[in-house]
Amino acid sequence: MADVKDDIAAYERMRAELESKAMGKWALLHDLELIGIYDSFEGAAEDAVRRFGRGPYLIRQVGAPPVTLPASVTKKVPPIPYEFLGCRVSSFAREAFFASSSEGTSKKTAKSTQT
Repeated sequence: MADVKDDIAAYERMRAELESKAMGKWALLHDLELIGIYDSFEGAAEDAVRRFGRGPYLIRQVGAPPVTLPASVTKKVPPIPYEFLGCRVSSFAREAFFASSSEGTSKKTAKSTQT
């Protein structure tokens, strides 16, 4: 069984082809194989959990740069049952991140007043 670092390397090898065919979509990789391309992160995550449980697997938005969360945020977030590198994070992690930054807090407040 490959680990996430191996899946990241596999994604990098197929990145150019994915970007030419599926820019902006979500790729799911497991054991060095492309499992599928999805229109939403949620769709990819649901399929990943259904197929592979807690993983490991990789979900990445095609064309998006990897996201690196600050150590102060990652220490506050409990383990997430999937590993992904993309531009979206779970709602819990997003709230923890926004709560730790004044810019994020204003975005969160603006969003909640719109609903």
